[in-house]
Amino acid sequence: MRIAVVLIASVLLCACAAPAPLPRPEPLATPVFCAVPEVQTEREKEPDRPVGEYTQRDVALYIEGLHRWGSRGWTRLDAVREWSESCVERAAVRDGGTVR
Repeated sequence: MRIAVVLIASVLLCACAAPAPLPRPEPLATPVFCAVPEVQTEREKEPDRPVGEYTQRDVALYIEGLHRWGSRGWTRLDAVREWSESCVERAAVRDGGTVR
């Protein structure tokens, strides 16, 4: 009889010592995958450097071409950034959010 009382008491005491269950965490936001179109990431060939005997005109043409090449690169980078931001906004709207 004493063994039964001890067992029941230990079961009751163990139940009291159990911590309260933790609440479930909120689900994570759905990741948005916005792959940039290949055309926007193709590498453009840089202008050819003058070689051998070259004049100041050749150097000036090279620098002008280099400037145009760099400007097009920054323009393409801006287009990629805009495309990516609009993709994220479209995904937010699709998931029930609002447009910024």
